Amino acid sequence: STLFEVNLTPAGDALFPLNVTNINNRIYRRVYLDPFGPGRKGGVDPLAHSINQNGVTSGFVGIQQRPYTAQELRTEMVAGQAKLLKDHLVVTGGWRRDEQKNFTGIATVADPRTGFPMQTRLNPVSIDYAGETTTLGTVLHVRPWAALFYNRSNNFNPQSGVSIYNTEIGPRLGKGEDYGLKFRLFGGKVYAAATRYTTSDLNRRIFNDAAINSAILEIYEALDGSTPILPGQNQDGADTEGKGYEFEVVTNLTPQWRMAFNLAQTEGTQANYAPNIRAYIAGNRATWTAAGARSLISPISGVPAIDPKTGRAATIQTALDVLDAGLVNIGGQNGVTQRQLREYTGSVFTTYTFDFGPRWLKDLSVGGGVRYRGKPVVGYINGLAPVYGDSDVKVDLLLKKQLRLMNRRVRVQANFDNVLNENKPIVADADLAGVYRHLYPSPFRWSLSATLDF
Repeated sequence: STLFEVNLTPAGDALFPLNVTNINNRIYRRVYLDPFGPGRKGGVDPLAHSINQNGVTSGFVGIQQRPYTAQELRTEMVAGQAKLLKDHLVVTGGWRRDEQKNFTGIATVADPRTGFPMQTRLNPVSIDYAGETTTLGTVLHVRPWAALFYNRSNNFNPQSGVSIYNTEIGPRLGKGEDYGLKFRLFGGKVYAAATRYTTSDLNRRIFNDAAINSAILEIYEALDGSTPILPGQNQDGADTEGKGYEFEVVTNLTPQWRMAFNLAQTEGTQANYAPNIRAYIAGNRATWTAAGARSLISPISGVPAIDPKTGRAATIQTALDVLDAGLVNIGGQNGVTQRQLREYTGSVFTTYTFDFGPRWLKDLSVGGGVRYRGKPVVGYINGLAPVYGDSDVKVDLLLKKQLRLMNRRVRVQANFDNVLNENKPIVADADLAGVYRHLYPSPFRWSLSATLDF
């Protein structure tokens, strides 16, 4: 917790209320420093120089609670590799388990003047998360110049959040899988790879619509006059499913000329949006529907006071209609393309190193590249159909020179990024009505670095 210096004896008027936590009762000290004059230097210790005059008595109180937490993390891991079938098959595997304990603070001593805690201790009961990560990779060399590969892994990340059931939503999980072909051709001059991959981001935390909570509370109040305690801003989960292809070619056309090419295509959509709230409504629907004609109790919040279908006072069925409208929006989130996704990306880069000519030219490398990013998803029409922004192309250059300095090799490199200075604002959030947010790209930038080998 944090203590603040305040006036413990306020006048109790409009300007200085009796509540010592009021901002007007806060004490701020002004210190004048004279580095060239006599006497002590630095600020005045407020504990050694208290104030007790003109109706002001200084003291320290806790006027707000600061987070007081602790975290313990335990990790166990094992990994191994095996070569089989006369080294034609290489298998790599790993296993890891993480356990995380989260301890919150408990107030033990309260300031009688404010009610805020002055001391805290850790709650011995922790909120725990645990998960296992497994990794498997295989490479099968079917020919000296060709190989098949397969990789699979999963992971978990702890996250906090309370569902409609007043339980933790649990950790965020990830899964990934890729497989394909790798080639080494023309005596190692050309390397190529074709990859197919799938990814899953599971149980990503989202916030439920507050209107759904309000409608549920109105139903409970109409049924038996109760208002159960639901999490004020309860949370839920959603998944993102991705898949795509990636192609890569790296070639040494000559000992001095190198070129790299990359092209990727990816898809990413939402799935399993808000499973907890959907299950909660489904589990209670029969009871709520049977009492659908019962009137809601005034004052009504989050539900129309007059049913738009019947023109009469709102009933439980009116609240159910609000829930159904929310479920339609939730269902529409499934299959929606991930925001900021660019389906196509690619790049090409080449460098040439001179091995001839005068001294200033020899060992000089000149390179350049082009980066392409396809149209991103920047918004949605009616929350569903994607709205696309503009694609962009960036051009980069580099110069690299190897020198000898005091019998040591020095590499000096100059990078020039976005040499065409493409600075058009990037649309980040938009729909058919207009653009709501822009991102500004990095302008032309150059950098110079030097590396010395010892």
